[in-house]
Formats: sequence, C-alpha cells, structure tokens
Amino acid sequence: MSAPRKVAVVHHRVAEWLPVLREAEPRLEFRGWRPEELDQAEDAWLGEAEGLLAWKFPAGFLPRLPRLAWLQALGAGVDHLVAHPELPAQVPLTRADGRFGFWMARYVAYHLLEEAQRGAACREAQAARTWRPELLPEDLAGRRAVVVGVGLIGRQICRALRELGLAVHGVVRSPRPDPEFPLHGTAELPGLLPETRVLVLAAPLTPETRGLLDARLLARGHGGLTLVNVGRGAQVVEADLLE
Repeated sequence: MSAPRKVAVVHHRVAEWLPVLREAEPRLEFRGWRPEELDQAEDAWLGEAEGLLAWKFPAGFLPRLPRLAWLQALGAGVDHLVAHPELPAQVPLTRADGRFGFWMARYVAYHLLEEAQRGAACREAQAARTWRPELLPEDLAGRRAVVVGVGLIGRQICRALRELGLAVHGVVRSPRPDPEFPLHGTAELPGLLPETRVLVLAAPLTPETRGLLDARLLARGHGGLTLVNVGRGAQVVEADLLE
C-alpha cells in the first residue's frame, strides 16, 4: 500500500483547519504551521509534499517544496501569488471563493446602511437620551448601485443591494447579457457614476483594474456617493481619492 500523498497547510488558523481537512479527505496526509512557525517544519516531509494550502508565506519557503504540484490559495485574490517569483509557472493555482460573497455582501450593506440609517447620529442621541425626530433614514429605493466585478463575490453583493431596494448595475470587462443584472463594460463606468449612490469595487487586481478609480473617474461622482472597496487597495489611486 502506497503512502498517502502529502499536503502542507500554512495559515494562522491552521489549528482549526487541520482536523476538518483530515476528516474531509482521510486519504491525504495533512500537516500545517502558522506562517511564523515554518522554521519548525521538517524539510524531509516538505520535500515530499505535493500540495500546499496557503494565503501568504515567507520568501524562501516554496523552494522547500520541490515536488509541489498544486497551490490552493486560501482566499479569493491571487494577484500576489500569480506574480510570486518562487512559484513555478507549471504549478496549477486555484482559489477559494467559498462563502466570501456573503461576508463581503454584509460588509458592503453595513457601510451603506450605517450612512442611510444615520447610525452615528442615532447612537449619539441614544447615549444622550435625546429624541431627535429629524434623524430620518435615507430612502434607498430605486437609487443606483454599481458593482465593479461580478464574479461569485460581486454577484452576491449585487443580490444583497437589490434586496435593499437599490437598482443594481454591474461593470465587467466587456458588456454581456445576464439574467439578473445589467452588465456594462468598463468603458461605461464614467457615464454611470453621476447618478450612482454606492460604488463597490469587487474586481480582481489586474493591469486593467490597477488605478481604476482615479481623479478622472472620481470627478464623475458627487458628494453623496459612497465608495466601498472590497477588492484590492491598488485599484484606487489614494492620492486622487484624498484630494
């Protein structure tokens, strides 16, 4: 009987994940470490590992896995791994969307509703035991929401915003028919912004999306526009945003 194939796991929650992985796939041998504990990993064992589940790891770690045949990113974004100088080009790279869509949809909804429901002012009034009848919530019904990037995560955000009553538009690389939402090409984004209440960035970081939100695009917005970025920070030109 051949020995089970080995898969290394590198993550700060490895203690929680190892029992689950072993139960899910008992035919594999899983060992794991927190990123700061990799100096404790045995080179002999790593030398036989064919799989790696990780998000980030220190420089010099990948060469310790000469038989690596598969890298599973423990997250949705893979831009930092695609460009990793130690990752051989022939090693397949997969990613985990999982239930991140629900997490990100709640995150976006929270920030929008915090504004629309005037949460900070209401909490101040509550702490002061003061009734302020002028603190009426904003009616979001029919207001435009634009979500840039309509993958598994972006689509879940679109659905959540639709349930809040907004008119949701998606922006993708090229326009295409969609059964749920109108999908516009990136070139149409400037024309959408003047009437947009909330702009959500949920696209992967690529050469096309790097620096997407710059002064030119921001100028198409207005004072009541809310930006929520659940993608990569490099999609926003921060100096332009601050200005």
